Amino acid sequence: MNRALTFLSLLATTFMSCHTTAAEKQATVVRVACIGDSITFGNGIKDRTMAYPAQLQQLLGDGYEVQNFGNSGRSILKKSMRGSEQRGFIFMKEHVDALAFKPDIVVSNLGINDLMDFDKFGDDFIADYVELLRAYQELDNRPRLIVWTPLAPLFEGHNFHNDPNIDRINAAISRVASEMQIESIDLAKPFRGKANLFPDKIHPNAAGATVIAEQVAKAVRHKDAPASKRALTGRPNVLFIVSEDNSEQIGCYGEKRVHTPHLDSLAASGVRYERAYVPYSVCSPSRAAFLTGLYTRQNGHIGLATHRFAFYKNFKTMPAYLQEAGYYTGFIGKTHVNPERLVEDYIDFRGVAHANFSNTHSIEDYAKEARTIFENAIAEEKPFLAIINYSDAHRKFIGTSKAGYPTVNVEGTEAEPLPWIGVDTPRLRQEMRNYLNCMNRLDEGIGLVLNDLEKLKLRDNTLIIYIADHGGDFPRGKTTCYEGGVKVPMIVNYPKTFPEGKAESSLVSTLDILPTMLQAAGIEIPKELMGWPLQTLQDPDGPRRNYIHTFNTGSSANILHLTFGVCDERYKLIYNPVRATNTAAISRYANTAIPEALWDPGYIDPPEYELYDLETDPYEFTNLANHPDFRSVGEELILAMKEFQEEIDDPFLDPKNIQFYMEEMRDPSRHPKKRSREIWSHLKEFYPR
Repeated sequence: MNRALTFLSLLATTFMSCHTTAAEKQATVVRVACIGDSITFGNGIKDRTMAYPAQLQQLLGDGYEVQNFGNSGRSILKKSMRGSEQRGFIFMKEHVDALAFKPDIVVSNLGINDLMDFDKFGDDFIADYVELLRAYQELDNRPRLIVWTPLAPLFEGHNFHNDPNIDRINAAISRVASEMQIESIDLAKPFRGKANLFPDKIHPNAAGATVIAEQVAKAVRHKDAPASKRALTGRPNVLFIVSEDNSEQIGCYGEKRVHTPHLDSLAASGVRYERAYVPYSVCSPSRAAFLTGLYTRQNGHIGLATHRFAFYKNFKTMPAYLQEAGYYTGFIGKTHVNPERLVEDYIDFRGVAHANFSNTHSIEDYAKEARTIFENAIAEEKPFLAIINYSDAHRKFIGTSKAGYPTVNVEGTEAEPLPWIGVDTPRLRQEMRNYLNCMNRLDEGIGLVLNDLEKLKLRDNTLIIYIADHGGDFPRGKTTCYEGGVKVPMIVNYPKTFPEGKAESSLVSTLDILPTMLQAAGIEIPKELMGWPLQTLQDPDGPRRNYIHTFNTGSSANILHLTFGVCDERYKLIYNPVRATNTAAISRYANTAIPEALWDPGYIDPPEYELYDLETDPYEFTNLANHPDFRSVGEELILAMKEFQEEIDDPFLDPKNIQFYMEEMRDPSRHPKKRSREIWSHLKEFYPR
């Protein structure tokens, strides 16, 4: 009897043990519902077990249960019809089944089938999408929601490719995701340049589904990413603000005609750099330099991305460094390097993804997108890197935007031109007034962002860095090695590490920004980076730059002038190796319709060498290159330039490469075709792979 009881007890214990284990296992399984259309369903794939939800299950493993609730033709719009069949997902059996599944995570790619009805019912789109997603949010278990850009796989050649509703739907989905605090995935990045994964231009093949599954798996696991709270504790947020095409026309730099209280305040409680330079005074190369921490002659990006200039290989960029270290990364405004994926693939949140030269996006839009970055980082318990690229003060020099900014205007209808331009006309005075007004608008936009930082209690732990990407777009500015082109405003504000109210006179470069961020974030600084952390300047005995090195090609074949610059604390040498008319200079005069009689002949047809005393001639009008009293100064700077070129392995140190480059620019038959994947041949010639 006792033996029987013992056996029954053992059997019961074993049963209960097995039952508990099964129950516990069921409780720990994370249920993932993939709701969507034909892409989710697996159209275009012969073996449906290779559709992205099935591959997602394989990637996530036994701790997850993934169910496919996709079906062809499904839409977000409730009024969407195909024939007599209602296509709105909220009416579909798939929706009912997905709710009954009680998912812990819902992944949606709906939206592409709304293109056909968007013109008619587009006003209802946001309301219908919110209603659909809220049905999942209101489940008792409150699942996480993730949406991915539904139209990313639309490649050129598909009927929908040029449909203007694509941008409208994507914007609406982004807006809903932001307002409902829903995570989003941008699938445009991993598919860029991979049209072969979509044989019919819209549905992925099995390999394309693998890419989708990998991106979704990354998002699903994102909450449990290796960057733990403990590892990130104490690391500062980083707010990097970049303005366009402006010199030091800010109140704290002595410009009295502008109203820039927010930038002035950052300088008053931070460090204002009086001798800050860019290595190249045009947008794309300047950005290529500070994003990689390398000179343009090192990374190959020696011209405008819009003219097919590019990096010669895949370089690691600023957001890649910080995302890898556990930072939440956000990017607002234009990227403007080629290929963009070297930046875009490492961005968690993307806003205002174009240049915005016409100011169609208000500064309020920039502030709203920035706040989304801040709030998303808070939700994920991570520090953030937020890079905001404003369009001011790029041409068209819009005095007042459609949204009514700036609210404080520059007095009058015209303003005296900057002295380094060297010319004065009525039209230039009108442009100058609007240019200065752009600076007012820039400051007001920065103020909106700083206000949100304060409201969210993030200000005290945020390293703020402000620069312009290069100097003003006027004659003797942008595209040159003159001070008007390469000397820029730079402000760093982080009272925990940097002094307050300091005017730093040491020579600094925008190449120093990436090392500064890395040091602040506790990330090892790679030896190959060419800049120094700005933190080192706080040591009076620490290293200082002896020289600043600059360079320009004009930036495109039709804006052409090859020039090299080097300056020390007082003197600047400019080397112009090619005896030819400076078409970059002509283009600057043409922008403002400056009469040819007023053109500076030394700028249009510059001599081989130019030498300026920046102390007595800050606007660089008196060339001392042939003055016997300054021969030794010129020789010292020429030697410094050549030693630097050898240090960075500058391809232009070889005269044959200068000749090759100029011939390539002047021969249209050697130019890469627009909308092609061709690259300039100098990249292959100068940088053997």
